[in-house]
Amino acid sequence: DYLGVKVDKHPDAFELTQPQLIDSILFDLHLLPPNTSNQENPTKTKVTPAAVTKLLGPDLDGPKFDYDWHYRSVIGKLNYLEKTSRPDISYAVHCCARFMADPKRSHGEAVKRYLLSTRGKGIFLRPDKNKSFECFCDADYSGNWDSKIAAEDPNTAKLRSCVIIFYAGSPLLWLSKLQTMYALSTAESEFFALSLGARQLIPVMEILKEIKARGNHVTYTPTIYCKIFEDNSAALEMA
Repeated sequence: DYLGVKVDKHPDAFELTQPQLIDSILFDLHLLPPNTSNQENPTKTKVTPAAVTKLLGPDLDGPKFDYDWHYRSVIGKLNYLEKTSRPDISYAVHCCARFMADPKRSHGEAVKRYLLSTRGKGIFLRPDKNKSFECFCDADYSGNWDSKIAAEDPNTAKLRSCVIIFYAGSPLLWLSKLQTMYALSTAESEFFALSLGARQLIPVMEILKEIKARGNHVTYTPTIYCKIFEDNSAALEMA
């Protein structure tokens, strides 16, 4: 184990899991013994981290958060889990984290919907010596827009950027976050995501260059080059 991450070596890959942290979160949520008799337990777990037909909003008129577990504490643990070994929950965790100041019951239900059914899951790393850095960027346009709550939640007009960076064919860094600026077109939105990806990537490349320059022992001499993938032609033209 390393910093709470269990590392299992397979013939062609490494598997990273965090069973202890996941069980700690599930215990906090009263989804593990000895809390299985708790009235909160009958939560139906889902096969997707977040609902695909309904946005998670501030739910201003919804019932107050009345569970007997600490919302902020659980979100903090989920953030560490997501950044370390579970990129599949990045979007869902970020959506839930937005409402830490005033969570509602619907937000508590969103937190509990997925993790129990995937408690044994992690991430596989299969290094490919023929690959270097690859950066995939994407963004939505008006994907979070909801005219019914726009007056109370201006962030519904913001767009979401998603970035994942691979090195040697293995995921190294990923994120899902709302853009800090308001885009007026899909081209602007995708360009913002492209810029975000490049700003995340360049420091990582510089670290690898420094490691190589210092002559630190590695299994093989790393090749440093990069490919950035973007699916919007207008954003590519601006770049």
